Amino acid sequence: MRLPPLRSRLAACLLGLVVGCGSSSSSDAGPAEDTGVADGAADSPSTTTTDVSLLVMPEDGEAAIYDPIRNASKSVHCEVYMLTDNGALNALVAAKKAGKDVKVLLEHYPYLATTANDAAFKTLTAAGVDVRWTSSKYALTHSKFFVVDGVVAYVMTLNLTNAGVGGNREYAAVVRDADDVAQAEAIFNADLTGAAPPPGGKLLASPIDARARLLALIDAATKTIDIEMEEFSDAEVASHLVTRIEAGVAVRVVAPSSGRSTGTSTTLGSLRANRATIKVLATPDLHAKLIVVDGTEVYLGSVNLTAASLDKNREVGVLTRTAAVVTRAKTTFEADFAKAVPL
Repeated sequence: MRLPPLRSRLAACLLGLVVGCGSSSSSDAGPAEDTGVADGAADSPSTTTTDVSLLVMPEDGEAAIYDPIRNASKSVHCEVYMLTDNGALNALVAAKKAGKDVKVLLEHYPYLATTANDAAFKTLTAAGVDVRWTSSKYALTHSKFFVVDGVVAYVMTLNLTNAGVGGNREYAAVVRDADDVAQAEAIFNADLTGAAPPPGGKLLASPIDARARLLALIDAATKTIDIEMEEFSDAEVASHLVTRIEAGVAVRVVAPSSGRSTGTSTTLGSLRANRATIKVLATPDLHAKLIVVDGTEVYLGSVNLTAASLDKNREVGVLTRTAAVVTRAKTTFEADFAKAVPL
């Protein structure tokens, strides 16, 4: 039996490196697709996802998550850090009862909630779903994605919890590019068996390439960097942001108004001292992991800006320059920034 790595997680907490996800309170395809590239962005289809649309939670509602699972034609493969929401659980069970190939991977010991997934594991097992605990090779399996029928992948910031699907500020990329969906399936299958996923691909993943690619995204900024982030304590990321500020780039960060780790609060204070604009958002509760650079490129996914998330966990995210996704992400960020208050 895998034992909770308590000592290492307590040490991470003391260092402010904890991911801290999953316990914040409170049409399946989402918005119409636009595979055009945002104005001002250099088109780089080899490194960014292009056939993608965006869901914004809680505005788009629970059905945007439940319906594609429940209405799958062939299969649902789901890898998620926390699964406690009855609607999501019922959708997975319904797909299995309808004869679909349903496989689920769950983190065995979510941070500070080590039994949170036990009930879902029992329910799925009783329904005949192939449900497994994720490998102990990662500090946490903190990824949040599912693949439907092998043709569409939902890469999310949200856990399948009541707060995740119905209360928090969250984002989900609905990815239809065949290569990207195949990569998501490859990551799932590797995590199912404990193997290493094949290298490469446009989706970013921890601990493979998330750090390098997010630092490259930040370093490429020439005008603006806007960040909505639940946890932010990584010193290297903060240093790169300060370098961009010194180069004249405007950096804005929106963080949760409460429940922040010590590391996050310390990092935000340091960035504020270096002329970043820092605000905190009370409503909706902020669980997002979003970066918008120069109004032309977006990152979203499960990766927080912590050393644990970037280097030790299994995480999955999306980089895209798709115009409709960038526009909606920017609009949502601006609305949250306007409501937020200075730290």
